[in-house]
Amino acid sequence: MDENRRRPSNTAPVRRPSSSGSRPGNRPGNRPTVKRKRRRRFKTEFKILLAAIVTLTFLLIIGIIATIFSKKSNNNNNSGTNVTPATSATEAPTAMPDTPTPTPEVTTTPTEVPTETPTPTITTTPVPTSSATKADLKLSGGYAIIGDTVWTLYVYKDKNGETYANALNALRKKLDPGVNIYDILVPVSSDITFPEHLKEFTGSSNQKDAINAMYSKIDQGVNKVNVFDSLYANRGEYVYFRTDHHWTSYGAYLAYAEFLKAKGLEAAPRDSYQVKSFPGFLGSYYELFSMKNQKENPDTVDILMPKSDTTMELTDTSGNTKIWPMINDVTKFTARTKYWAFLGGDYPFTKITNSKIKNGSSCIVVKESYGNAFAPFLTDNYEYVYVVDYRFYRGSFSKLVKELGVKDVIVLNNISTTANTKLLGQLYNLLSY
Repeated sequence: MDENRRRPSNTAPVRRPSSSGSRPGNRPGNRPTVKRKRRRRFKTEFKILLAAIVTLTFLLIIGIIATIFSKKSNNNNNSGTNVTPATSATEAPTAMPDTPTPTPEVTTTPTEVPTETPTPTITTTPVPTSSATKADLKLSGGYAIIGDTVWTLYVYKDKNGETYANALNALRKKLDPGVNIYDILVPVSSDITFPEHLKEFTGSSNQKDAINAMYSKIDQGVNKVNVFDSLYANRGEYVYFRTDHHWTSYGAYLAYAEFLKAKGLEAAPRDSYQVKSFPGFLGSYYELFSMKNQKENPDTVDILMPKSDTTMELTDTSGNTKIWPMINDVTKFTARTKYWAFLGGDYPFTKITNSKIKNGSSCIVVKESYGNAFAPFLTDNYEYVYVVDYRFYRGSFSKLVKELGVKDVIVLNNISTTANTKLLGQLYNLLSY
């Protein structure tokens, strides 16, 4: 072997660090144990978790505070007329929910409305005048609001108009030619009492044009009764409520007078009726918007009392019958239910008998809740007045007419029915069956 490459004998061999040894500065006494490493990791993870909990708690508190302030803001808005505005009535609003009225709790002797009450002055309607501006107008979900008055907007669709006309035409074919059919389409308040100069900002259809369009599609064998002009001519009177979507007793009287005119008769003068008043009415609009200014200025249900002496029998959805006053004293009823003064509310079938007439004359009214204020007037002209609510009656209407021997059929609906597919379908099913 080459001597130059041989390791000197006095040189110690290079020592490699053993796997169990320690490098300089990392002696066994200084190296962390596995347990200490776990402890450090646990402390780090705990700090991260604690920070996350604190952060989430802080965000949750912020969210709760924001929700509280939001609710307060909404309540403040509802206390006046600051309802979230919409740009226009692009879609016809769903008609106000008219559900079957719970059967009234009848006592052994139903409370009768006094008939010898002095005739008070009918409440005047505080409808906004031409002084209202666009800034005063609020639009929300198919409704217009000015001050403490709310209006339902209406959008006409020709397809729905066809369906409505077809329902009347189908009824005409079902009944004998000797049966008279009268159709009364009632405008809602937005085309009667709403300020004319602000209508262009609502996007609502012209209801008079819509009614004429639907009447033009109905067969000549159906008598079309125009009530729009009479209601509009009396728009300064109390013909619609401010806090509710219904018309008043006086509004219904104007339609009744037009109906009699179509029959060649004349209604008794308005001032010949005694008036029964029930103040404190807060209707469907108040229930919807809870406006403070409406609560401070509620409606009054003024009723023009028919001259008839009536007995009324109600039939509920279960087929049970009950005797109830045609015009009930609702003084102690809740603010929301005072419209139930008319016919006790909504029932599938109602029979009213006037003991002052003994000639067997009869009529039947097909209606939704607008008909409740209208039907009582008819008792001054017929011995029997039958009322069918198309939303709840089940059975063949044409057979019912024949069984009762009715000669006058009156179909009365507010125009919102023709904007509601469900209600329109229910009406069509009844009249065509």
